[in-house]
Formats: sequence, structure tokens, C-alpha cells
Amino acid sequence: MDKLELTPAESYLLLDIENKDGKTLMKYSLINLLYKNVLGSAVREETEGVVFKNVVKKTYLSKGSQFGKLNLKAHEKLFCSVIADEKDEIELVEFIKKIFEQYDYNGFYELMVDTQAQSGLLNVTEERRFFNIFSKKKKELTDIGKEVNQKIEEIISAGNKNLHDWVLNDPPRAKTFMAACGANLILLDRHDMSMLQFYESKLKDIEKQKHEDSGFILWGDSGT
Repeated sequence: MDKLELTPAESYLLLDIENKDGKTLMKYSLINLLYKNVLGSAVREETEGVVFKNVVKKTYLSKGSQFGKLNLKAHEKLFCSVIADEKDEIELVEFIKKIFEQYDYNGFYELMVDTQAQSGLLNVTEERRFFNIFSKKKKELTDIGKEVNQKIEEIISAGNKNLHDWVLNDPPRAKTFMAACGANLILLDRHDMSMLQFYESKLKDIEKQKHEDSGFILWGDSGT
């Protein structure tokens, strides 16, 4: 296994398949599309109100430089379908409303479960209960899914433990690790977004090691 090719949302799901946090799955999907420049974003200050005016910050989404150029997964295509007909940009709040016209948080979770089942990482079976009146889906990792889950946990553990030290003392290794992870870096719970942005800025002029020399598995999805 030298590639996982997983989005942050997929990784998050596979780490805990019974965690029905569709909101976080949506958030991670959006972050990954921004990371890959499929979508672009801008934050602007706007004045609201007529008599009692209030300055607020609003986030707008638009098509990024890679929009329509990459092979996307089902949960990513949903986001892009919402913005496909937009000529310019759309406010984040309106964007989310349009997403919810198709999938709420639970529906998005189920969409991702079905996708991972099709990929062979999950087994989903239906259990009948209470005289076959009610049913419940039982979800469990396949053998391949368990191997992937273990690899994700190993990478997260290595990143949480070593990334800061690598940035300070072995910058090429740090840059290679970050490149191999892609947007999945947001799953490192000991490094918040501001820290990761600082690392990226600090390493921008560093040449990374060759992947085959680094020992790092490619975690992030290429989108190609």
C-alpha cells in the first residue's frame, strides 16, 4: 500500500464509521475543495441595516482555477453541482441552503457510507428488529478498510508527534509529510489551522524529499 487517495471527509468517516457527524463531513469536504482550488473563497466586510448599521464579515464561494478539471468523488461533486450554474459567486449561507435542498447532514453521512461500501472499505448490512418492523444498517470495516484505518491512525500519530520538530530540524521531511497528507492535515488534532499555515509559510522555499525516499505514504487524494 503506497497510496490511500482519501479526502479528509473519507478519512474522518473511516476513523469512526458510527460517528454520524454529517456537519463535519461537509465541512471537511468544502475545505478539501478549497485546498485543491476547485472552489475559491473570499471574505468581505459589508454593512447591514438602515438605521442601526452593523458591519459584518461574509464569506463568498466561487469557481476555482481547477473547477471542472479534476476527477471528483461523489460527495465533492454534490458541492460542485450547487455552484456550477453560478455566474459569479454565492454567499456561503446560500450555498449551504442549496446543499440542504439535496442532502441534510444525515443524508450526506449516508451518501459517504454508501460510497465507501462501493469502494470495498465498508460492509453495510440491514438488520431487522422488533418483529421485522424496524430496520437498522450495520456498518463494519472490511479487512482492507481495517488496514486503511490503521494506516490513517499511524500517520496521524506520526504527524502529531513529529511534525513540529521536523519543521524546526528537518524541513525537507516536514514538507514531504505535509505534501503527502494534503488537506488531511486538518485531522491532526495537535496542530490547528493557524499552525499549519505557519508551517506552510515557513517551508515554502524548502525543497521536499522525493516520495520514494521519504517513507511517507501518500494520504491525500490527487484529484486527477
